[in-house]
Amino acid sequence: MEYDSLGHVLSEGDYVGGLKTGPWILQVNDHTEEGSYEDGERNGVWICYFTDGKIVQTGAYINDLPTGNWKWYVS
Repeated sequence: MEYDSLGHVLSEGDYVGGLKTGPWILQVNDHTEEGSYEDGERNGVWICYFTDGKIVQTGAYINDLPTGNWKWYVS
């Protein structure tokens, strides 16, 4: 886990061989991102949401590149 100066979690996930692997949660400014890494690259569906649980966007990555259609949600 990585923490900010106030002790809040900024990121949570595992490393294998120095590379992000498996499910990760990232706190980025005013939203949270959840998805998976394979060999240090984003792969699969990622969901971004605000702290109140409202979804901001969803979409997929292949080898760390956005792919396909992404959905943006208006609050």
